[in-house]
Amino acid sequence: MADQSTDADVPGEEAARAALQLQVEAEDYAVFFERTVPLLDISFVASHGRLLLGRSRTSYYVCHPAANRWLVLPPPPIPPTSDTASGHHYDLDAATGRVSFTVVLLVRARRRRLLVGTFSSATGRWDTTHPPGAQGAARRLGAASPGIRVGTCFYWLSRRRGHVVRYDAARGRASVVRDPPEAEGSKGRLWRSLGSAGGRLRLCAFDIRDEESANMLPHDGVEGVHGVWAMDAAGAWRRVHEAVVDDLSAYYFNMLWGHEMALDFAGACSDSIFVNKNQWLLRYNLVSGDKVKLTSLHRDNGKLAALYHRVRVFPLYRSG
Repeated sequence: MADQSTDADVPGEEAARAALQLQVEAEDYAVFFERTVPLLDISFVASHGRLLLGRSRTSYYVCHPAANRWLVLPPPPIPPTSDTASGHHYDLDAATGRVSFTVVLLVRARRRRLLVGTFSSATGRWDTTHPPGAQGAARRLGAASPGIRVGTCFYWLSRRRGHVVRYDAARGRASVVRDPPEAEGSKGRLWRSLGSAGGRLRLCAFDIRDEESANMLPHDGVEGVHGVWAMDAAGAWRRVHEAVVDDLSAYYFNMLWGHEMALDFAGACSDSIFVNKNQWLLRYNLVSGDKVKLTSLHRDNGKLAALYHRVRVFPLYRSG
């Protein structure tokens, strides 16, 4: 049985080293998801490399799924809420094997001010700041995606459609980035997903075209458009892929069947994305257009499928 001790009684950096021993013989990640997640009652809110950041109602956990290990952090300055944007990253010293990590939280304070909480494994404590000029980011808090770190910045999809919240940790500044435009002729954006590939931020979207958008009855003539964008060094979106999915059907009140929802994550491959189509996980090759069925996500298909629906495991960790 994999080790499931929390090492919660060991303070600061010593706890980080004890809990995040990357030399530990790897276990099947399914052991972690099936045993640890229900035990801690956590949801995953960020990922970086081999480590995940989990959140319960009151605490944060840095998790190493391959070794079935986790570390509970001290209480954050403000308890987690549905609007809290959470991110993390770690550094591994190749010579010593020592791990250091940072956790970043963005919370809306009173009068549309933004509170940033930062935890460092080097100090074992939280520090808080109020970045200036962050009213726009504060208004759009409400993360609709896991935190993604690229360079010195953390990014989250906002639940207020059309926007991405950005926090530059090096400059201590928060701002807002607009989503890429919808596909030509689009009647609306059904889905969006945020990740990173090749060291660049990536956004996947699925837009809908409908020749009879006002028709509430079952009808044909509906198609989806996969769009994939990467952010360049200047902070502008550059489209790297677009493809039409034309085997969609519209049912009563515009309910769709056959649409594909991209599940992007940190450190993904540049030439492929993962999509959920009718509760099946597919790998979609952006170069060849091939789609390979990987696994079923139906609720009655075992513990991993149930965990996917509960905490969205696959876009955070599984690489197929």
